[in-house]
Amino acid sequence: MSSPWQVIPWSSHTGRPWKNGGGATTELAAWPDGAGLDDFEWRVSVADVASDGPFSHFPGRDRTLFLIDGAGLELSIGGAVLTLDLSQRRAAFPGDAPTHGRLLAGPIRDLNVMTRRDGWRHDATLLGSGAWKTKAPVWLLVCLAADGGVASLEGQAVALARLDVILGHGGLEDASADHQCCLIQLWPHPRP
Repeated sequence: MSSPWQVIPWSSHTGRPWKNGGGATTELAAWPDGAGLDDFEWRVSVADVASDGPFSHFPGRDRTLFLIDGAGLELSIGGAVLTLDLSQRRAAFPGDAPTHGRLLAGPIRDLNVMTRRDGWRHDATLLGSGAWKTKAPVWLLVCLAADGGVASLEGQAVALARLDVILGHGGLEDASADHQCCLIQLWPHPRP
């Protein structure tokens, strides 16, 4: 019997230009398979940001951004200002809101989760070591620890390197990790 999850190694990914051409992104997972930047239902990616500038516009998408490396980023989202730094690492905002980023002190790396507003919803949470569970029909666990770590899923140990992803389908009652990670939970909802 096959496992309801799969490991997607960071080393298997290649970068591509941002939608607005201002930088590069590495897609960790997206659905449907082969979807482009204009037609995905959900997408999880990592971006390296080396300069100030506008964020790509993603109509009809909800977005959650996590600072995973670097000193920080000031976001201007539709006129409101939010600072991501070591004390506040998460921002959730509409992907179609005019957004501009200003680096606080050098380049950063972020983890980005986006879902099509009329088809999916998501919850993304930073976790330390310890137990966790999910009832989401689709979930991802992204290893954020510099030296990697081990996740335990229903008693099965899974070794992970930094930015490796576990993509799972169906809930888990018995899961844990010995490292910092991000749990991304995805739920479809009916379209209007």
